[in-house]
Amino acid sequence: MKQFSLSREPECKPLDQWRSVWIELMGAQVRYVQGERWRHRILEAGTPDKPPLLLLHGIGAHAECWARNLTALGEQFHVVAADMVFHGYSGKNDWDPGRWIELLAEGVIDLMDGLGWDDAYVQGESLGGHVTFNVGMRFPQRLRRIILNTGLPRLRFPDQPPPITRGGGTSNLSELSQRSITAPTFEHLRPRMEWLVSKPDRMTKEMIGVRLKLYQDPDINASIRRIYGIDTEWPHITVYPAEEAAKFVPETLVLWTEHNPDKAWDEARKTAEVLPNAQYYVIGDAGHWPQWEKPELHDAILVDWFLGS
Repeated sequence: MKQFSLSREPECKPLDQWRSVWIELMGAQVRYVQGERWRHRILEAGTPDKPPLLLLHGIGAHAECWARNLTALGEQFHVVAADMVFHGYSGKNDWDPGRWIELLAEGVIDLMDGLGWDDAYVQGESLGGHVTFNVGMRFPQRLRRIILNTGLPRLRFPDQPPPITRGGGTSNLSELSQRSITAPTFEHLRPRMEWLVSKPDRMTKEMIGVRLKLYQDPDINASIRRIYGIDTEWPHITVYPAEEAAKFVPETLVLWTEHNPDKAWDEARKTAEVLPNAQYYVIGDAGHWPQWEKPELHDAILVDWFLGS
């Protein structure tokens, strides 16, 4: 695995100059796509003559986490940011806690079929990285290149104890997530959303409000409670033998950050090194949402990785 190099360093404006989520999304559209199994809510920019790009969010999240990226990426791609199934306003049928990662991956294929895409570039952030990897293991022909953004598959190595197979992560994410959905108030959502960024003031009140609006919806709340294991146990996370991951086909960029709160790069490296066609890039001064904290750099990396030589 080698380090990925950018063709040029982008100019980045101060974060306080980024405006409202919905001002940044002006020029994009919100619509629903009916797949064979699920209905999908998407944010969309660009035109169908451009290369297809699908953006997948993390656990408990929604398409708005790409608000600072969508219209800029629409200049180069036909880009879709989706509420993954069981999240946001997308379909929530067919839940199975024993194979929810597989169902999320099947939701990606269902959405691509609904869009008429034979294949696509895909970036998965956090849980979206797990899902993207599962798609690559099961449906590699549907992927061009991929990016795993602060989220990697859990691997089983012969010389190590079995990895954790339930959600919740290794930090205080489980506690913050459960509190945010059992008592969805601004005060409870704030620490959960601030967990995503390297400095608390980088998470805006508006984005917290977007998450709050979703979590106060009864249907969405019930679905996220299942994902966070509120009324039952945490659902299982798929684990792959390292020798199977070593046969992973899609070319992969592992995109990490200096201050990722869930797993440091040194810890993630062993998993990333197993992937046979992988490169990596570590973004400085960012936490779990580099697309939000470093939007111009994030977008430049995507354009270079997906469309560069």
